[in-house]
Amino acid sequence: MSSLAHPSVSYSRCKWKTAVSAAAGPRKTAVGPSQLHIRIDSLATEENKFSVKLPLDLYQVGLAIARSYSARLARLSVADLQTKIEKACRNVVLDESDQAHDERIQILLENGEQVGNRFHSKAGV
Repeated sequence: MSSLAHPSVSYSRCKWKTAVSAAAGPRKTAVGPSQLHIRIDSLATEENKFSVKLPLDLYQVGLAIARSYSARLARLSVADLQTKIEKACRNVVLDESDQAHDERIQILLENGEQVGNRFHSKAGV
């Protein structure tokens, strides 16, 4: 079993549902978000420090990458992120400001066609 395998993610409170099976791979059962977007911005300058968009079933990878850019995300467990994804009905998983580290952290669910993985980071951050 792959280290990326995880239990099904379902969105029972919302009108959409995405099922992910470790053995069968991603399987859409209804219209819903297909990507996870993790974004970290500077509060002082509003400049983007980090941004990554990945297929929703790779949320563990996205969190692992983003942890090195944010102290807040370094403390967020995979289980906590999965719970937040399951409860996000308005496509906002997390939207927090961390004054101590001068950052705004957003984790969003997005619809759209898969055009490849996107990763962006400002040099020196």
